[in-house]
Order: sequence, then C-alpha cells, then structure tokens
Amino acid sequence: MKTSALKTALHETIENINDSELLKTLTEISSHHYSVLQEPELNDYELKRLHESKKQIKEGNYYTNEQANELIKKWLNK
Repeated sequence: MKTSALKTALHETIENINDSELLKTLTEISSHHYSVLQEPELNDYELKRLHESKKQIKEGNYYTNEQANELIKKWLNK
C-alpha cells in the first residue's frame, strides 16, 4: 500500500474513533514521532550507573563488540 493510501486509511479510521482514551494514546504516539529529541530525564540510580559506566570506560574496563560476541557464544554453548 502506498504512503498516500495509508494516510487516507488512517485519517478515515481516526475520524471513526469515539474512544477518547484511544485518541489520547494515538496523539501521544504521533507527538513522540515528530517531536524534537530532548535530553532524557534520568533518575538518581540511572545517573549513578551512567557515571560508573563512564568511569569504567576511562579505565579501560570494558569489552569490545567482538569480545562481547565471543562471551555470548560461550554462554550459549554451555
């Protein structure tokens, strides 16, 4: 189905929805898709983990993608 046909079908569907909660949900979904990306708001735990992760990276305490893939292969073969 072409984009224009999908838009038309979506418009028609929305016109026939009388459920305000569903319409609010659809509005929220569409606003997230088209909103300007904003810096996420992190809670204290998330900020702490982010700080710890940055520290580990600076100290060289991390796995490369290849190393991580090898670990996963080993785990899956056990």
